[in-house]
Amino acid sequence: MSRGSTSPNQSTPPTPARRKLELIPKSTSTSTVVSPLSSPNPANTSRPNPFGAAKFVTESLFHEFLTLIILSFQARGCHRKGD
Repeated sequence: MSRGSTSPNQSTPPTPARRKLELIPKSTSTSTVVSPLSSPNPANTSRPNPFGAAKFVTESLFHEFLTLIILSFQARGCHRKGD
C-alpha cells in the first residue's frame, strides 16, 4: 500500500450542506431592493468600529508629535548618550 492512500473501508465524515445561492436579477431602473452583496451603511451597523475614533496621522502631524516629545525630554534634563 502506498503512502497517503486510504482504504475503501474508511469513511469520511459528511460535509455540511451549503446554503443555496440566491441570485438577484440585474435591473436597469433604480430599485428599492437591497442587494445582499452590497456593503452595509456604517451608520446602520450595530457593531462597534474596531478603530474607535482613530484618525489618519499625516507626516507633518507625526513630526510635530516627535518634536513635542523631544522638547519634553529636554525640559526634564534628559539627553541622548554622548551629549
